[in-house]
Amino acid sequence: VWARAAAALRSKLHQHKSTVVLALIAATSVGGVTWSSVLSVHNQRFLTETRAAVDQTYTVKLLIHEIVGLVSDLESGVRGFALTRDEFFLESLYQAESRLQGALVELSAAVSIDPLQAQRTDLIIKLAYRRLNHAHALVQLVRDGGDSSQITAHAFGGKLLTDRIRTLAGETASTEAAQFREQSDQLTAAMAAARRFNGWLVAVLLVMVITLGVLTFRWRRSQALVKVCAWSKTIEYEGEWLTFEAYLQRRFGLQTSHGISPQEADKFVARMNRS
Repeated sequence: VWARAAAALRSKLHQHKSTVVLALIAATSVGGVTWSSVLSVHNQRFLTETRAAVDQTYTVKLLIHEIVGLVSDLESGVRGFALTRDEFFLESLYQAESRLQGALVELSAAVSIDPLQAQRTDLIIKLAYRRLNHAHALVQLVRDGGDSSQITAHAFGGKLLTDRIRTLAGETASTEAAQFREQSDQLTAAMAAARRFNGWLVAVLLVMVITLGVLTFRWRRSQALVKVCAWSKTIEYEGEWLTFEAYLQRRFGLQTSHGISPQEADKFVARMNRS
């Protein structure tokens, strides 16, 4: 029973091998397109995340550079006022303070990938606020007529805070620069990989389309051929050998009738006369 079933299955597969091959090609094409779509989504997500990381790192670098510049302006304004008692120098303090607070808020909102960087930026923010409060305290001390030793000591303490901020900012900027280069390299590699993948995908799909076209052409051509037995004149159709009349009825739904052609009629009459 199993042998007959296997033989019948092989016969069916042989009869419909072109259809089976076409179905396999179609299924492979659908699977390839689905797989490529999943990979494309993954690559696009990776590219988006990498671009966001690059932008975030670049933003942190710019903010740190700006904060260091503002702290330096603040330092210069306070020092000039302490030395000359001229309110003109406080303009740089007030201008730096106005922008510094906004820059500190932006920096605190930026999320660093590296935990060490997060600690550094948090410390920079705290030191910057301390330096700002220290500057206002020095201005008030000068306005209150504090002696020179107090002013000098207070100014020196402010300079130490400024130097600490610059040191931390330099370390943070160096790390951010390294991260920026690494993330830029990753982004470049990811974009190159995406281009290669798209190229391979186009090539594979093109091969599949060509193969499908060739198989379809061969299938149609094979369907146009009819295998006729050289001895019995029967015709093979769907694994069976049929008479010409049965083939016409099975394949085209035609009913047949029988007659005799003039040539055969003449031959028949001639044979009858000879007999």
